[in-house]
Amino acid sequence: MALHRALIDGGYEFLNAERGEELYDMLANRMGIRVAQKSQVIPNIELKFLKHDIDRCVLRDRLDVRIPEGQLYISPLEIQIAYKLFLGSEKDIEDALYLWEIFGDHLDLDRLRTWMNLFEVEGGDYGILV
Repeated sequence: MALHRALIDGGYEFLNAERGEELYDMLANRMGIRVAQKSQVIPNIELKFLKHDIDRCVLRDRLDVRIPEGQLYISPLEIQIAYKLFLGSEKDIEDALYLWEIFGDHLDLDRLRTWMNLFEVEGGDYGILV
């Protein structure tokens, strides 16, 4: 509940529910909860408990992004691209392509290939060639 209070006091709100107990129940039931700045829906961030080994890998290999207000952690771009291709919606494919176009020259292609194989996806139809 301390995180709930800290986020509320910091000017954020929860998009899924309001009470801390409801939010915890959602997390305990393996659902994600979304947090955004008060009176804004976008951008928002999803918080969730670890569910499986992929989540553990994402957390272990996270990227440290430094911004003027501090820092935040994101999952490795190679995993994000492969996972977005796996999800397969038009928006997810667009997200994967966007990440590829911006960061393609900085990606570990062997790592991307490994994740694409794990998720059993291919990127060739979209110009993501590894």
